[in-house]
Amino acid sequence: MTEVNKSETTEEVEEVVLTEKEESKLDKIVEKKIKAILKDQEKEFKSRMKKLDDEIEEKVAKRTNEINDKLLRNQAELENFKRRSKEELSRYLKYSSQDIATKLIDVVDNFERALAQPADDEATKNYQKGFELIFNSFIKVLEDEEVKVIETVGLEFDPNIHQAVMQDSNPDFESGVVTEEFQKGYILKDRVLRASMVKVNE
Repeated sequence: MTEVNKSETTEEVEEVVLTEKEESKLDKIVEKKIKAILKDQEKEFKSRMKKLDDEIEEKVAKRTNEINDKLLRNQAELENFKRRSKEELSRYLKYSSQDIATKLIDVVDNFERALAQPADDEATKNYQKGFELIFNSFIKVLEDEEVKVIETVGLEFDPNIHQAVMQDSNPDFESGVVTEEFQKGYILKDRVLRASMVKVNE
């Protein structure tokens, strides 16, 4: 077998030698290409950054709205709670004397019954004077707490403050008017403590 000569099979690589002008031109082309690539990359980077900024801004706005809504709800609930508490306290203070006033009314009834009894002797009259002083003290306490007697006779029957227990046929009164009172009624400010027991003309 014949040995092949290496020099015959190896291709000679010819070295390209550029002139200074060509080299400068090539450098400019390469520089231009690099600038174009960098510009495209910068444009793509800015686009991605804008997209990312938009997403962040959208999420921040959404979260901010959620927090604001929650704060507004909490504030509204707090205001409602304060309003309800104030109303309850006001109502409590307004009617705080209701229980004691209701009990005092029963005592006043007993005093009125005692004072209505005829005094046959001086000793009984003296007792009645003492009872009357105590009675007036009770009345003063009730008045100070804004407890008032409900007016009845001669007024039109009002089921909110009067309790009709009998009917009358009195020509001196118009129909539906109270002609007689059997038991006094009392009102505390705007709340009825006890309705008046009355007779109403038919």
